[in-house]
Amino acid sequence: MSTITWFWYLGWSFTILALIGNGLVIFLVFSKRIPRTTTNWLIASLAVSDFCSALTFFPLMFIANFYYKIDVSHAGVWYKICFTFMYCSTANLCVLTADRFIAVVKPLKYASLMAKTSPSLLICMAWLTSLIFFTLPSVFSYRGNETFTATFEINRVIMFQVIPSIVFVFVTCILIYTGKKLSRQTAALEAQVRYNYAFPKIDVFKKMRHPERRAAAMTIFIITLFNVTYAGGNYVCYCLLSARCAVPQTLYRAIHLMFIINIAANPLAYAFLKKDIRKALLRLTIYNYS
Repeated sequence: MSTITWFWYLGWSFTILALIGNGLVIFLVFSKRIPRTTTNWLIASLAVSDFCSALTFFPLMFIANFYYKIDVSHAGVWYKICFTFMYCSTANLCVLTADRFIAVVKPLKYASLMAKTSPSLLICMAWLTSLIFFTLPSVFSYRGNETFTATFEINRVIMFQVIPSIVFVFVTCILIYTGKKLSRQTAALEAQVRYNYAFPKIDVFKKMRHPERRAAAMTIFIITLFNVTYAGGNYVCYCLLSARCAVPQTLYRAIHLMFIINIAANPLAYAFLKKDIRKALLRLTIYNYS
């Protein structure tokens, strides 16, 4: 099979996986099959933006190539619509990362802080960030106003791609360091209690494990995949804005596939690394096959 054929085949495969996976996460939250915690509401918002991204990104690109002429450049409607949802996904991921970061690093302050903060407010902030700083100015770009368009593109790349990537690297390092520190503290406490009370089995201490460990692992996985995905996108943006390097078509296809893989992998991270979602999926599977 040729490279182009593989591109369309893999693109549709990951698009379908993204639609099914994110749709299932949305269903679990809104059907109350998992607790409606702040984190789960943020995950649902991220899943909605990923679902819309999967619905508009690759299918419209496929239609533009084979059936109907659609402008898929930055001046076209396709770019403004699908990247609105992609940057909504980025903003939602930033909010979710901040939520998990506080929960892991400042667990005692987390409960009181979340009690004062409405999940709907956080979700609205994430969606409005994309609409105000990308969608609205993008409508007025590429209309013969080269200075405005160049300024908009530079701000877009910095705000939604470069800064999140840098912040995510920093957060990942902090979460890994904090996780190892908590593991050492828990292991030392277990050893001390076992020594003092002569417990024969370590299973007694399972509940002492840090409850946010899997949630932190989920966040690290998602933001690492985001950084890998947007590394190529940042390079392409640099080439286009500076005109110092040529971008081969193969790299464009690889980056497009990474965008789709990114939104398809998020629900897999929820399923394997978040306990309540994993249990809800197992109950749903058992119920359907019983």
